[in-house]
Amino acid sequence: MPQRCRTDRQSNKEKEQEQEDRGRRCRKKQRQDKQQAKNAGQDQESAYLTFPVVGTGAKTWVLSADKVAEYREAFPGLNVDAELRKALQWIRDNPKRRKTPSGMTKFLGGWLGRVQDRGGGASMARAQETLPDIFEGVKLEE
Repeated sequence: MPQRCRTDRQSNKEKEQEQEDRGRRCRKKQRQDKQQAKNAGQDQESAYLTFPVVGTGAKTWVLSADKVAEYREAFPGLNVDAELRKALQWIRDNPKRRKTPSGMTKFLGGWLGRVQDRGGGASMARAQETLPDIFEGVKLEE
């Protein structure tokens, strides 16, 4: 008789565990659905670029115009628009190295930071524009 009670308790614990697991899976699915709906429901006017991503959730990640404005403020010496298009093309050309939605802002911030550190972007264009001013009035020997 006591054996029977243990079996009943074990099956009850197993049932409770199964219900908890089912609840966790359900909540996870609800979060994913909510994130997908958020991504899909973003105003098209605020969408600047759409990047393909990997992971279990949405297959695309939307870069908002607000985030682009933040990048322009943070990287004033760069042509942020051109660099973001380059990053998008890199993502398209390297499907095995695509990022998850949660990793996209880090990827783009790193991309822009590297370009700035290397002296690329609009800062290079400005440097080339001022170069002729330095040599103004200098005659080259023939």
